Formats: sequence, C-alpha cells, structure tokens
Amino acid sequence: MMEVREFQEKLEQVMNLAMSHDKNLTNEEILNIFGLNQLSTAQLQSLYEYLKVQGIRIQGADLNTVDFSSEEALSDTEESSEQEDEEQVPMADDDARCLEEYREYMKILPTEKPDEKAQLLASYGCGDTSVLERLTQLYLPDILAYARRIYRNDIFIGDLIQEGNLGILTVFPEDIPETDGDIWMKTQIYSHMNQWLEEQTEQKIHDNYMVEKVRKLEAAIREISDDDNQKFSIEELSAYLDMDEDEIRAVLNLTGEGSEDEQEGTVS
Repeated sequence: MMEVREFQEKLEQVMNLAMSHDKNLTNEEILNIFGLNQLSTAQLQSLYEYLKVQGIRIQGADLNTVDFSSEEALSDTEESSEQEDEEQVPMADDDARCLEEYREYMKILPTEKPDEKAQLLASYGCGDTSVLERLTQLYLPDILAYARRIYRNDIFIGDLIQEGNLGILTVFPEDIPETDGDIWMKTQIYSHMNQWLEEQTEQKIHDNYMVEKVRKLEAAIREISDDDNQKFSIEELSAYLDMDEDEIRAVLNLTGEGSEDEQEGTVS
C-alpha cells in the first residue's frame, strides 16, 4: 500500500505535469507516475474524480472493474469478503452495530428453499411485484457481504445497505433474463452500490475542493489588504489568484459575500 506522503508527492508531480500541458493528461502519464498496480480501482477512481474537479482533462482513462459476468467471479467476490474481513477497513462503532443488527435480523428470516430465487425472479419478470419483499430478504446476505467489502469510514454502512436494497427495487421486470437470473440480479445490486459510492466520493471531493477555494480566496484578500476597508475588484483577484472570474463569483456566493459586492464588482 502506498504511503500518504508518497501519494502526495506523486499527486504533486501529476498536477505539475498537467499544468505544463495546459491541464491535459493521458491515462498512461498518470499511471507512469503512480506506477502500475500501486492503486486499487477505487483509489484510481477517486484520483481521477479529484483531477476532473481541478479542471484537468484525462484522455484514455479506462478503469477495469470487477467482472461479475460469471458465477465464478461472483463466488470469488463473496468468499473473499468473508475470508479477508480482518484486512478490510476497520468499522466505526455505529457501522458495526448496524451491520450486526442486520445479521441478527437475517437469523429470523425463513430459510431459503431450493430454487426459490429462480422462481421468484421468474414471477417478478412476469410482473408480480408481491415477490419483491422476499427477494430483498433472500439477497440481503449478498448485500451485507458486498457492503462490508467496499465499506469506507467516511460513509454510513446502513446507507450502503439500503442502496443495495434499492438496486433490487429499481430493476425493471422485463429486463430479467430467463436464464442466470440470480447472477444478473447480483450484478445489478453491486453496480447500484458502486454507483452510489462513486457519487458520494465525487461529492466529497467537490465539497473539499470548494472549501479549499474559499480558504484560498480569504487568505489572498488578507494578504493584499492594507486595511479592513480596502476593496478589490473580481478582475484583480482573478489576476492575483490565477482563477477564473466565474469561479471567484461562485466561491463568493458560497460565503454569502457575492450578492451585493458582485453587483459593484468589488470584494472587501
């Protein structure tokens, strides 16, 4: 696993290279700096999202995801989530309690009957929505195992589990295949959970990015101010900070300082 300091140093190299290329990078250039197989797919996704938020365009980004197209791949994923539990991200107390409550709930559910999933999926494929509740019960062990596998300490695992349940409820009956329906359904569930996690990652990166922009703008104003009453135009701040004027206006709106000052074109 790459150390934090090493990651920061490599990220700085990537940013410097991007600036020298007019904010354009290729996937190969990024991987050459970070090294092949040094970052997981999730880490690469987070890195690329961060770079995109910074306005950097990436050509040829092609992240490989886990292939759930075969029963063997699904089995491997589930077994690894059980066997490697100790190697996964340690859980916060609230998350651990939530997961344990779900596991206790599973114990009181009716035992799965032979071919029950296949029969219920066939019924749902014919439009029988009354089977959805039982389907969510039958897929709950898969959802819990996968939620634990992709869990991160900046999310609540209960939300991740709920997204797994929603992955079932958002399936269109007519899309369910006549064969391998169980494998197909797991693919939909895991994809829905992954998508939600990626959205949370993107939102957090964007929020952090805007917080840094606010801090940068406030620091710049303090640095170039001789007194508390001195004002600067947005154009002056744009030149000083090498930021777009629209971006400065967006930051000012976040701080509540943009409405009146923006009309006058000045910032105090």
